Amino acid sequence: MPDELNHQETSREAAVTQGLELVVLAATSLTALCLVGLLLSKMEELTAGQFLSGLAAVAALVVPGWSGRLRPGIFPVLRPLRVRLGLYLGCSSLLFLWWVFVYQFILAGQDVTLGRMVWPVFWEVLIPAGAVGGLMSGLEAAARTRQ
Repeated sequence: MPDELNHQETSREAAVTQGLELVVLAATSLTALCLVGLLLSKMEELTAGQFLSGLAAVAALVVPGWSGRLRPGIFPVLRPLRVRLGLYLGCSSLLFLWWVFVYQFILAGQDVTLGRMVWPVFWEVLIPAGAVGGLMSGLEAAARTRQ
């Protein structure tokens, strides 16, 4: 009987984790839709290269997250939650340090208008965030499917 209760508790925790993961992916997708809307609203001011570059940066935010969720077989299985959380904290810390480095040392030294600064911000913020999100999503999906 205690094994059955433990199994039910584990499946409840897995359902909560899967629900939270879907909420994060939906929020990421909604953010991407908002960014595409921003690009479309500024379309007459942008060159074709700037527009396509912005769309590619937005895709680089969303695609890794969904691919990690849909293809968990390419990720190793890390069953202990503490190990996964430590890895997530380390990746998020590196991502934050990258953003601080970009803003303090790279973008601060450039004399550009706000409109021209959008593209470096797109590329230097969205792509690393998409990579970290894809890694987290893939590791969670791999741990959940192979338990």
